[in-house]
Amino acid sequence: MPSVTVSIEDIINEENRKKVYKILDDLYVNSILFTPPNQQTTRNSTNSLQNKIPQLPEYIKYICVQARMPNLIIDDKQLEYLEVGVCNSIIELKSINNLKQLKLHGVNKLKINQMNEEQEITTTNNRKYWKDIQENISTFPNLEELQLVSCSNLNISLMSNKLKSVEVINCRECQINIKSDCIERLKLEGNKQTQFKLSTNKSNDICIKEGDTFTLEIESNNEQNIEIIEGKQINVKSKCPINKLIIVESYEVNITGNEKCNTMKVVESTINEIDIKPKRIIFKLIEEYIKVSLKEAEEIYIVSMKEYIFEELFDKCKKLCIDECENCQFIINKNQIKEMKITKCKNTEITGKLDNIEEIITIDNEECNIPETTKVIKEDTEIIEMDNTNKDIEIETDKTHIIIRNI
Repeated sequence: MPSVTVSIEDIINEENRKKVYKILDDLYVNSILFTPPNQQTTRNSTNSLQNKIPQLPEYIKYICVQARMPNLIIDDKQLEYLEVGVCNSIIELKSINNLKQLKLHGVNKLKINQMNEEQEITTTNNRKYWKDIQENISTFPNLEELQLVSCSNLNISLMSNKLKSVEVINCRECQINIKSDCIERLKLEGNKQTQFKLSTNKSNDICIKEGDTFTLEIESNNEQNIEIIEGKQINVKSKCPINKLIIVESYEVNITGNEKCNTMKVVESTINEIDIKPKRIIFKLIEEYIKVSLKEAEEIYIVSMKEYIFEELFDKCKKLCIDECENCQFIINKNQIKEMKITKCKNTEITGKLDNIEEIITIDNEECNIPETTKVIKEDTEIIEMDNTNKDIEIETDKTHIIIRNI
């Protein structure tokens, strides 16, 4: 969109402001970048700017404020895009009905002082008064994108039926409450001592990355995918079923609430408390015991584990895969296992009854005790390790079977 840079001091004085607006009109611009006043600006002028940006022309739809204005008041009904990049500032919005995009960088407080229809009541004598609102939630009827970066002590509660994208990055000690059924993109990264609550009836991919003492509360009737990466003291309170839960290199994680979960994958992480009962479980590089029920799982993958004993955990398991384990013992009694794969294990023992087994596949194991059954298959197989990639690959081998492994 056409944009010009305007110094804050250029619109302090009414006469100068008219000249600037005339130039903007001649240039057919609809976007303004406000920059700080120069060092020669008087103290009185600067103080006046710390209160309110003067009324802008109706054709200005986008403003970006980079000037140091600790207390910024914006009252332009026509604004659709607002970006504020000022550290330690307080922003007050007088009108939000047309706002489509809101980006705040380094903001400490957001005040929304707009009269809602529910707040205004006309009495029989045509006098008007305001009534208290029980829940302090601001309705943004047209907001599509919200971005909060490096904000602190921010408390936001908002509802929007058009909100599609939410980013909360490197924020500290914030409380954010969002209600929307349209969210398509949700990014939560590098936040500390922050609480984020989401109410939605749309399925989302939620990724919490590099958080510290971060709490996610989610309410939904639909399944959600939740991923926690490189986090510490992450708390997830789920009032919804979980389709896929992935926890990677994270510590002191708590997952409470709804028990329903299709797949849970835990890699090199510790979990303090967990309520869910997944149908499919993947454990990899786990050093500390995780108090999660395996008895409801139909598929269990144990990968790169050392010196563990697994006993009476496979009641409903139909598929058990043991990969790269060392000095482990699997005691299998009650079970429904039909398929078992043991690959690249060392000094690992598997004992118990396998009355329902249809196939056991063993590949490249050393000094392992595997149940005797006529259904053991030692495949002429080559295992190829791969990192996550979408690239095409070419493979040359003389083996009968190939396993491309990326669990």
